[in-house]
Amino acid sequence: MIIVDNGSIDNTGDVVRDAAQSFQHLDYLYVSTPGVSNAKNAAINAASGEILLFTDDDVIPSEQWIVRMGNEMAKGGYGALAGGICMHPSLKRPWMTRQHSVLLASTECLNSDEITGVIGANCAVRKDVFNVISPFDPELGPGALGFQEESLLSRQMLRAGLTIGARLDITAEHNFDVSRLSRSSFIDRVRREGRSLAYIAHHWEHKPAPASWKQQLRSILFPFETLCSVPNRRSTGSPISDREMRLIQGLGYFEQFIIERQRPRNYEKFGLIKMRGILQ
Repeated sequence: MIIVDNGSIDNTGDVVRDAAQSFQHLDYLYVSTPGVSNAKNAAINAASGEILLFTDDDVIPSEQWIVRMGNEMAKGGYGALAGGICMHPSLKRPWMTRQHSVLLASTECLNSDEITGVIGANCAVRKDVFNVISPFDPELGPGALGFQEESLLSRQMLRAGLTIGARLDITAEHNFDVSRLSRSSFIDRVRREGRSLAYIAHHWEHKPAPASWKQQLRSILFPFETLCSVPNRRSTGSPISDREMRLIQGLGYFEQFIIERQRPRNYEKFGLIKMRGILQ
């Protein structure tokens, strides 16, 4: 097991080293370059196993998680496997829509046939996959643009002809901080989502700038400003509506697309290997 410390300034290293005295095969890896993708890539380089399991620091995997994920990978012959993610019961709210739940990385409202990629809090990937495609893009994910690092990886896998399975019954419980349920957190979340999607659209999908992108941006800004200018009447108690989230995500997309379209592309169209940027 590899625990990656992505630049913490507390006593994380001491805690892990103390724990390593009681557990075999527990390794501590310090990565000073910020960004979850950098941390994951360092773990990939350091790992010696054929099947790599990923989880996060605010997640508690279910009993026999390692055995079950490993067995399913071997049995299914997958390149990667998506496990299920459920919220701790204390974090669930009556106002949550499907969109809220998905943004909080929950798979509880999804079916296995809806899963097209992995989520880093609970997934397995064969190490030899990274002989075919680049590892996680350091410009995506927490600590960088914010999200979509697993999505791009999954899409590259599928383009390479590799298979991604899903076993949502092999669960991990997500114990995120309750502050993520606030309105400001959702606004930041969806805006970063839009920015991350814009990066993929320019660099990987090679989408051209819309001929009328200024008009499209105004079409997003106008209803958004209207929503913000009237008193909030959210009778459900939700901190933010699905419509607001879609508008803010669109705003983030266009903001970042304007930036990215000034840069040389980092991938060939739908490419498997990143051409520009240092991969950690």
